[in-house]
Amino acid sequence: KITDDKKWLVALTIALAFLVVCLLVFSALKDSRIRKFGNKLSIDIENKTYSSVINSEIGEIEKYSKEDLRNRIIMNSKTIGIDYYGKHLLPLIYSLVGAIVMVAICFYFDVKSGLVSLVCAPVLYFIVASIDKIINKKNADQNDYLNKLDESFDYTYDNIKNIKIRNGLKKEADDFSDLSEENFKNYNS
Repeated sequence: KITDDKKWLVALTIALAFLVVCLLVFSALKDSRIRKFGNKLSIDIENKTYSSVINSEIGEIEKYSKEDLRNRIIMNSKTIGIDYYGKHLLPLIYSLVGAIVMVAICFYFDVKSGLVSLVCAPVLYFIVASIDKIINKKNADQNDYLNKLDESFDYTYDNIKNIKIRNGLKKEADDFSDLSEENFKNYNS
């Protein structure tokens, strides 16, 4: 026989599983909407910027190189629409609304749990923000490494004849290896 406690536990487990599935579906829909909004905003900015450029005086257009205009029209539009709005502003709004709803639900069921969630929220935020800073620092270090690696490769490629004439292949290989080892130590510390 299944006791009332077991029935309650089974019902709670099913409810939690349903809630998790609903949250996953909601999260996927939210991410899709954010992406669509960011892309749509980028396209609108691109179209308006492009229209503005082609309607400008020839002298104004000729002040910029083709690559500069391309970057201003396409890359800057993508940065504003996708990066600023799509990746940062809209998720922040969703997170704030979600946090407010969760705290309201806690207060509805129990005032003590509502107060605890209000007190714990800033602490959790600072913990998450600290971890995020560490991750961003590691990513910045990784980008610095990749830039150094690019510079090292470019130097070697541009000067390969001189390196071979001076019998510097071993030194170049060692320098490249040292750079890789330094990155491994820094990134995995």
